[in-house]
Amino acid sequence: EYFISIGVKHDSFDWNGKDGAIKVDLAKPLKLEEYDIVTNLGTSEHVHNQYYVFNNIHNMCKANGVMIHSVPFENSWPKHCNFYYSVDFFKKLSEECNYKIILNEVDRIRGDQHELVTAILQKKENSQFVPNIDELDFVKELGIIERNDSSPSDNLSSHELSN
Repeated sequence: EYFISIGVKHDSFDWNGKDGAIKVDLAKPLKLEEYDIVTNLGTSEHVHNQYYVFNNIHNMCKANGVMIHSVPFENSWPKHCNFYYSVDFFKKLSEECNYKIILNEVDRIRGDQHELVTAILQKKENSQFVPNIDELDFVKELGIIERNDSSPSDNLSSHELSN
């Protein structure tokens, strides 16, 4: 509703298809429209296949488009999700995919325990996603931190895209 209220055409994607979202599983390869802006605002950390969620974001972003990520920082948000990120992850991802880093920082919210990595990346060209990294090695090679306890996270996975 917010994007519509400011006159921006957008599509929202969510695994449950609620609130007008298009129902998709971001853990599988998708063939979707390309967008000028792709937002990952607390989504990717809940998706069990990290390679495909970031591959899908890459493929949904037009050349010269922007990807905005705001995701849990390593050692923050205990038991919130299955994966945590660092600024180094987004730096490595940018190097592998030839993205321009516009912003890549840690933001503290709600006290010392809650921090987010905020990364704004520009896709310079349409190219293959991480051509030098195998799907099975993606998490390890790029330094995504996987939660190592057995309790499930809240499995909310919504993804808003605007063009």
